[in-house]
Amino acid sequence: MKQFLIRLKLLIKTKRLNVFVLFFSMAFFILIITKLSGNYTNTLTFKIETVNVPAEIVLVNYSKTLDVTFKTDGFKWLSYVFKSPKLEIDFINDSLTKTTDYLFNIKDNQTKIKSYLPKTVEYLSYNQESLIFKFDVNYTKNVAVKLRQDIKFSNGYDMVDSILVSPNKVKLIGPKSMLDTIHFINTELIKLDQVKQSKNFTVNLDLSTYNSTLKTESKAVNIALNVAKFTEGTFSIPIELIHKPETEKVSYFPKNATVIYYTTLHSFKTIKKTDFKVYVDYKAITKGTSYLLPKLESKNSKVKTARINLKKVDYIVAE
Repeated sequence: MKQFLIRLKLLIKTKRLNVFVLFFSMAFFILIITKLSGNYTNTLTFKIETVNVPAEIVLVNYSKTLDVTFKTDGFKWLSYVFKSPKLEIDFINDSLTKTTDYLFNIKDNQTKIKSYLPKTVEYLSYNQESLIFKFDVNYTKNVAVKLRQDIKFSNGYDMVDSILVSPNKVKLIGPKSMLDTIHFINTELIKLDQVKQSKNFTVNLDLSTYNSTLKTESKAVNIALNVAKFTEGTFSIPIELIHKPETEKVSYFPKNATVIYYTTLHSFKTIKKTDFKVYVDYKAITKGTSYLLPKLESKNSKVKTARINLKKVDYIVAE
């Protein structure tokens, strides 16, 4: 019996609590409705969007927002909490004045602006008299494409030729003030590791540092990477003394230099000693020196690089 009485008391208390919560919720709801039914003056910021901008111009600077102050009921204001308002400026259908800039006069276009507002508003005002759209005439310019690359080859492999970029120039379209500052366009970075075969692929141009007014005819370029296995070879080449007068007697040492060359494995057997020339120049002799700097010429296009293992050639001019 005692437990029954305890449960009965708890039930009564719970019902009282539920009744209190119900009445409190109803009172709060009525308060909110009452508040929203009243009229309030506030400022609404419209984001400006442009459409039908003439193709021959580009907007370089313009008003991005318009503040409109008006009075309406709380229910209308509540709708703007969930939706950011936008004002669309149509360069073909709206009334704009073109001088050195395009002007969107607020007073002349009030009907359009009001169409974005609730039907019943009081006290309408704006933070500016006109929206100003500064523009520049579109120009074109051809600039070189600069390849950004970090390519690492497998041991013994290398590029046969320079990396081929196609097209190696692109046409830019934009305001003259911007094009005057651009002399080349970078590609996005190419990163390749352990490359040991030829590749053909595309890479995008890097336009991230420019604003949307800059346009390009191509957004990507083609890359051709000609890769082959390479090896080194050596030849002992006689050193020639050039430009020596017939009346002069000059002795020099050493008489030969080792040429170390780098070529593809496929072309290795086609490379000959006669493809190289090592020489020193008599005209480079200066008073107080006893040596000449040897120079190397390579006559075979299949030799990628070549060097000599000699830094200087000693000489004596006979009296």
